[in-house]
Order: sequence, then structure tokens, then C-alpha cells
Amino acid sequence: MRSWTSRGHSRELIARGPRLNRFAVRENSRTLMTVPFDGPPTPHPYTLMVPQYETESVLLARLRALGDDVHRPTRWWAVSQEDDGVTLTTACGARLLADYAVGADGMHSVVREAAGIGFRGAPYEESFVLADVATDWVPDLVRSR
Repeated sequence: MRSWTSRGHSRELIARGPRLNRFAVRENSRTLMTVPFDGPPTPHPYTLMVPQYETESVLLARLRALGDDVHRPTRWWAVSQEDDGVTLTTACGARLLADYAVGADGMHSVVREAAGIGFRGAPYEESFVLADVATDWVPDLVRSR
């Protein structure tokens, strides 16, 4: 199977964002750590800074160009493998037969569970927000350390 990159589909994403060969995690002006991305043996040895909504837009346009679509907002209750594809069932019993299903819904993915793929991560113990913003005030932060 050829990869996304070898088919040339990555060009549009690359054109949409800056490429970084290292990433710094900071607390105010203090650098906590730096992560280099220029070492992996890949055609794209960098982090591409493209917003999620743009990435989804590019992927959705490509999927639609191939004659498929994404079913949103749909919560699948069950997924079962059939000889000619997969059957997805909603909580109210509606069914869809598809060639394949992609589970991109994280820890509680019905598709991932049906495929027998374990979740090796863990739930976050805290809520957080990551943002690049300019303010004229200092936020009131609560620290629990």
C-alpha cells in the first residue's frame, strides 16, 4: 500500500502551515524542554503547524473527491465486520454498511474496540487549554503542586 505522502496528498497541508524542526515547551520566559524533530528518517522531518480544522478540511475534501464522506454527527453504538465491509449501528438501531470504518474518537472508540485494538493511553487527570494569545492582563492561575 502506498502512503499518503507517496501519493502527493501532503502538498496541500504543507502549503498551509509553517514547518518547525524543534518545539519548545515554556513556562513564561523559561524553557522547560526542547523537542527536536529533525532527526527521524522521514520525508518530512519537522512538525507542521496546521490548525486541526484546516487538516480536517483537506482530508474531507480528499475523501469526497474519492466519492466517500464522513457521517457527522453520528454516534455509533456497535461495529461488526462483515464479508463485504463493516456494519455500523446507532443507539436507535439505524444501520450503515460501509467498506471500512475509521475510529477517530479517542479513548472510547467503538471502532477501535471492535477491531480489538487496545487503548494504551490514560485519561487526563486535569483539564487544560493550550493557546497562543496576547492579553493585557495576567490570568489568575490555580496551581496544584
